[in-house]
Amino acid sequence: MLDAAIRMGCDPIVFVGQDLSFSDGHSHAAGVEKRLKVERTPCTVESVDGSRIPTSSVLLWFRRWIEDRIAREPGRTFINVSQTGARIKGTQEMPLEEAIKLCTTLIDKAPLTRLFA
Repeated sequence: MLDAAIRMGCDPIVFVGQDLSFSDGHSHAAGVEKRLKVERTPCTVESVDGSRIPTSSVLLWFRRWIEDRIAREPGRTFINVSQTGARIKGTQEMPLEEAIKLCTTLIDKAPLTRLFA
């Protein structure tokens, strides 16, 4: 989805639910059917709050791919709204509510008003 958003010219791009870790000791968020308890992991990563949190080599690979892809997009804004997940190099960290406010101020509403006029 990141690559698709970049190709479509999206800016900013907001990462929601992209924890890339087992920040609460589970594989997925509460309410997800396949949520598993993760007892031990061989890897840790720096979280958005500066602490070390458990992750896996696969999630680290995804994080590196995302960081490399972000690095190839100078001038584009990437926002990480995770409050407990992995820090993603190249993103601005902010609460979801703040990201929503920022995005609503950046949207050019003129095409929408013409569409529904």
